[in-house]
Amino acid sequence: MKKNTMLIPAALILALTLVFLNAAGKERYNEGAQEQEEGRPVIERTISVSGDVASEEENVSEAVSENINESEAPQFVTYIPSKRTVNTSVPDEVYEKMTQNVTSASYLHELPVEEEEEEDAPPKVNMVVDLDYDTDVDDVVALRIAAQLHRYERIELKAVMASSAGDKPCQCMHAQLAHDGLANIPVGMARNGIVTGSPYWKAISDAYFTPNGYKLYDSVELYKKAIRECMANDEKLRIVTTGYLTNIEALLKDPQGYSLVKNGVESIWITGGVYPKGYDHNLAHTTEAMQAANYVSLASPVPLVYSSQLSIQNAAEEVIMVGGMVLASDTYGTDPVTLSFRAYEKRNKTDLSFGRFAWDPFCVWAAALTPEETLTHTVPINMTVGTNGWNEFSYDKPANSSLLLRDTEDLSWYTAQIEAWDIAGISGYSLPAYTFIIGNAQYDALHPDEEP
Repeated sequence: MKKNTMLIPAALILALTLVFLNAAGKERYNEGAQEQEEGRPVIERTISVSGDVASEEENVSEAVSENINESEAPQFVTYIPSKRTVNTSVPDEVYEKMTQNVTSASYLHELPVEEEEEEDAPPKVNMVVDLDYDTDVDDVVALRIAAQLHRYERIELKAVMASSAGDKPCQCMHAQLAHDGLANIPVGMARNGIVTGSPYWKAISDAYFTPNGYKLYDSVELYKKAIRECMANDEKLRIVTTGYLTNIEALLKDPQGYSLVKNGVESIWITGGVYPKGYDHNLAHTTEAMQAANYVSLASPVPLVYSSQLSIQNAAEEVIMVGGMVLASDTYGTDPVTLSFRAYEKRNKTDLSFGRFAWDPFCVWAAALTPEETLTHTVPINMTVGTNGWNEFSYDKPANSSLLLRDTEDLSWYTAQIEAWDIAGISGYSLPAYTFIIGNAQYDALHPDEEP
């Protein structure tokens, strides 16, 4: 059976689902507007760091001022780290400290708006994604997520970087981007790359590498170029690193680079860290990786947001998995994600039918979208990385970073959302129409509309 014929039932299901979600969303929206008209107090809630919905803490704030124009767009309390926050209050229990420090999961009921008025478009993030792009296959999914976020205009992908040594990972990244129609995205080669190897470099490059648009840049110079472009538009850059921190270390050690980061970078999101302490691959794989992680943790002039193993693993030690849906959906087995997974399976004699741990894709996805869309939040925390790569998160010391956490322990929703962006890159597929806040059953469960 041809692929386009197979997609018809799926399209019908998606259409029916969208109709249902829109109807449920409109009902919930109207209820929220009615609360405002009746002058009920606005509920501000913060979600427990543990993700336990039953332990949700509720705070009642004053009702919205009566002089608010009813045509104003919905307003949400969201968090973008703008400075390092010092925790001056240290309660007795760690759980209480964590809950008290939650600043990014706050939510306010929507203010009433005219039905015909369109909501403001979500913010677009200027982003550079820095990957080691070797050994494990979650790097390939992370690059796929970034590429689709760019295609659907949720981010402006200014460049991608390789922290592994040589031009092979760079050529492979360009090949994957070319498959996704983004051969014009510049690629930066590590100045002080870590020597590694990958079972999928050849498979992806042989299938999709094209010299069209391929030009290698020095990673530090490309970083500086991307930051300057943002600053010229009175904007800032968000850096997301899913590999070793050697490129960022080199950037901060560059006289111009440090100044540009300080003035033109909003935050640096880092995939790495074992909670509460331990050795993490990205931070401790080699001597160079250890030194870079230590230097960046001490010298960064902008906020650091860590996505640790705690970000993708719940209390039951279940882990968000990605890639499995692509393997099941890629009819011809030619997608770069499929090629990388098959190469990894062959070399490591393993089965990835159910996917691979979502370390890197989760960080890229959460950094690109809003907390409301990703059901995530960040908490201020102290994060130290020793020169030996040993890392430690602590709530007993003044906060110098932030830790990325989920709002709930149920991982199925996160898997579905991330995989939707992953599947969108398969030839012949597109991003499914799914609604985030309004009509999102998982979000509604976390934020019920009952009175306090």
